[in-house]
Amino acid sequence: MLIVVPDRRAVRKQLAIPDSALVGIYCGKFGDIYYKEKAFEILLRAQQFFGENFRLVILTPQDKDTIRQQLIEASFEVSKMYIDLVSHHKVPQYLSAADFAFSMVRPSHVRKYCSPIKTGEYWANGLPVLSAHDIGDDSKIIDESNGGSLFRDDLSDLEGAFEKIQGIVGRIRPDPGIVDLAIKYRNFKDLPALYNRILGSL
Repeated sequence: MLIVVPDRRAVRKQLAIPDSALVGIYCGKFGDIYYKEKAFEILLRAQQFFGENFRLVILTPQDKDTIRQQLIEASFEVSKMYIDLVSHHKVPQYLSAADFAFSMVRPSHVRKYCSPIKTGEYWANGLPVLSAHDIGDDSKIIDESNGGSLFRDDLSDLEGAFEKIQGIVGRIRPDPGIVDLAIKYRNFKDLPALYNRILGSL
């Protein structure tokens, strides 16, 4: 069952994306704590796996012409991508046009203590998240709750991760079970008790 929300239809029309297309979205930067070259490989392999029907939306503060050129150099099809920077209040509209989201946070020995804000925003919009293993508690939540799928840092199981995403997409959209993850794990009401526990342990 697919629930078509007004923003989804309007944004897809604006971007010339067919209703039948499978849209992956990435909001964020490339490089530093995020994948860079490997990110473009992930995006290219997504296009190859999902095929002709796949479209990519990137919302980034980085220079869009540079990002577009890097995708072209990675052999990504130009006609299948949209790259821009939009005001923060418009981001949920673009998320509503997508079917799943990419997280490009790189694993490291400190990343197990990281909870990317964007993952919560993706979940709040009912989007399953494609993420690397060992990213804070989020990777465990994704694995145990069907809130997306995980891939190894060497990308050896990436197609398997895409296959799991494909199985999640197509359920009710936005998926209320995934929205519940944002409510449960990104609830501001829980913050005072959490900070009290942290401060009380010092």
